[in-house]
Amino acid sequence: MHVTSDFDTVEKEASGKPVATLPGPLGTLFSAVHRLFEIAVVILFAAMVFAALWQVFNRFLLGSTLSWSEEFQRYSHIWLVFFAVPIGYRRNAHIGVDILQNALSARGALVLGWIIDLAWLVLGVATISGTATLMGVAWRQTSPGMGVTMDKVYLGLLIGGAYLVFTAVDRLLQKVLGVSAA
Repeated sequence: MHVTSDFDTVEKEASGKPVATLPGPLGTLFSAVHRLFEIAVVILFAAMVFAALWQVFNRFLLGSTLSWSEEFQRYSHIWLVFFAVPIGYRRNAHIGVDILQNALSARGALVLGWIIDLAWLVLGVATISGTATLMGVAWRQTSPGMGVTMDKVYLGLLIGGAYLVFTAVDRLLQKVLGVSAA
């Protein structure tokens, strides 16, 4: 008897279609990195909730406040968003206007798909570039609540930008190789 779990199911897009994956070891690598970021998002979200509950417990039951919890939640939220954006992009879960795509021929829709994926790639590269510049200044600043240098806070943007580039490359390779969801 085999018991199924959520890990046994095929990953789905927002539309319910399975998410396409590359074949072979490259596909395994891409899938492992995607899974790692999905787990990171869950852990970040759980840590944010725990910090909020711990703050409420301390404030209302112990009569003291934590100096770091609000700042931790804010910075964790930044990391969470920049990790989750590529996940949404990969699963086609972002809000989009289909009017143009539906009005185009099959070839036109294909070209538009390439343009969209290349735009995501450019956005990822721009995020990395801009964040690297910002981090060059931010290492001199310290957050008041947690006492960490701000470059560590902005590191989430850099990692998220790199993951966005990674995800765009995955999607572009799928287009080049003609991979579609099973």
